[in-house]
Amino acid sequence: MSLAQRIAFFEFVRDIPYRIGLGEDDTNYNCVTKSDMLAKMLEGLGIKSRPIICTFDWMEGVFPASVLALPRDPGETHQYLEIYIPETKKWIKCDPTWDKRLADAGFTIPQWNGKSDTALAVKPHKIYSAEESLQIIADENDPKEYTRHMRKHRRFYKAINRWLESQRR
Repeated sequence: MSLAQRIAFFEFVRDIPYRIGLGEDDTNYNCVTKSDMLAKMLEGLGIKSRPIICTFDWMEGVFPASVLALPRDPGETHQYLEIYIPETKKWIKCDPTWDKRLADAGFTIPQWNGKSDTALAVKPHKIYSAEESLQIIADENDPKEYTRHMRKHRRFYKAINRWLESQRR
């Protein structure tokens, strides 16, 4: 349960380029995928974690007006992890969403010391409990809900992916 391993796993996942999958067979390294990936890696070290959902507004980020003008539903959700730190017996926030190549675009790139909170990728409006978060995740994984959501957001997500790729150095 090495501290260095925790940090290395976090940095590995964080630095996978963020990308929203546009279909079931499309590469998807969004907040959900990346936090789930980190949770599995930490589990191998005996570290407990749980997904947490919050709501946010894309308008409060660094995306350009041309992307933000595209249609989408208000009240988007974001997933990050709470990780139980055995040394302190406390749950901390850990968010590997934005990759370090996005720093010049104005994103806050989280650093993690393996023991305390990281910055969150978004400004949360409402943070749900671990139990509520699991229910939201189950609802969002319903195939009908996924299809409806992607039909409404595909152009917006495609524009986000394109803009993010143009910003990476």
